[in-house]
Amino acid sequence: MIKQGFKVAAGDTRADQHFHMKGVTANTLDVKVSGADSGGRLAMLEQIGQSPNGGPPRHLHADQDEFFYALEGRYRFEVGDQSFELGAGDSIFAPRGVPFAAHGMTVVGPPLSPE
Repeated sequence: MIKQGFKVAAGDTRADQHFHMKGVTANTLDVKVSGADSGGRLAMLEQIGQSPNGGPPRHLHADQDEFFYALEGRYRFEVGDQSFELGAGDSIFAPRGVPFAAHGMTVVGPPLSPE
């Protein structure tokens, strides 16, 4: 755990690495605050969606809550038995132990190139 503040500039990542995810949905994941920074109490990630109509299927996390904030684009979330649509500036909270799914309705970043 670190004992001083730090800045992560726009487009940068704390880990000096952009993670290109290609599982359920293609996206770029940038670590802004890591669990190592906070003693495991907080992690903050920027996810840039690059899959039309992509998103993780319904799942849950037993040990952590999740908070989502939309910088741009449109998204649909299901949290428990509720359904929400998010746009730029909107946020949503998904508590631990409650199943949720997310669905990107727009593509924000450039498509990932196949490797």
